[in-house]
Amino acid sequence: MRGGSFSTLATRTTTVRATSAVCVLFGLSSYLTIYQFNYLIIYFRIPRKRSFLKMVGNSHHFKCKLFSMALYYDLPVFKDVYKLTLLIYSLTKDFSKEYKYTLGQDLKKDVLVLMRSIYRANKAQNKKEYLETFLDDFELLKLEVRLCVDMKIITIKKQAEISLLMDGIGKQITGWRNSQP
Repeated sequence: MRGGSFSTLATRTTTVRATSAVCVLFGLSSYLTIYQFNYLIIYFRIPRKRSFLKMVGNSHHFKCKLFSMALYYDLPVFKDVYKLTLLIYSLTKDFSKEYKYTLGQDLKKDVLVLMRSIYRANKAQNKKEYLETFLDDFELLKLEVRLCVDMKIITIKKQAEISLLMDGIGKQITGWRNSQP
């Protein structure tokens, strides 16, 4: 395989001659000379991209294929939780002194816990456990928002904005949890 890039490797599996293969790794060309062997699997880890290049073959030919994992900050649900975090932080800024350091701090702490749960769920092998924890913490956040509305700390208009975001987040997390084995 001459030239090429990761986008070329990601779209298809390429068969190349093992004795004079040129692999494009990290933007640099690396010459790979392989001697006689029956079967070999080589993994090249790409740290910043959370992906790896898998090369499988024998002494005459091998196949290259790029595998990658989704980064937590690229997930749509993480983006929505991040928007919710920004919204909660902007709302608690306007709380009266009586509620700013009690209920306001609890809201901030709980929304940050949600962000951590998504990071951990994306990273873990057993995602279901972390998604269940997320849903438990998510229900507590819903109750806190409802309490703020009932105490007239947050307006109905702001509650509608928060509820719209939270409804989408709940559906995404439930779908993600149900898709896990």
